[in-house]
Amino acid sequence: MEDCQDCAQTFEDMKKLRGEIGGIEYEHMTEAERLKAAKDPVA
Repeated sequence: MEDCQDCAQTFEDMKKLRGEIGGIEYEHMTEAERLKAAKDPVA
């Protein structure tokens, strides 16, 4: 499941770069919200 590892690394990178997404703390987002954020970045 290398893709899962890649996604996990991407999420870690996003956490480091942004800290927050749309004012919501990343750690408190649901898996679905994380996936949506990864597909539709809110720059």
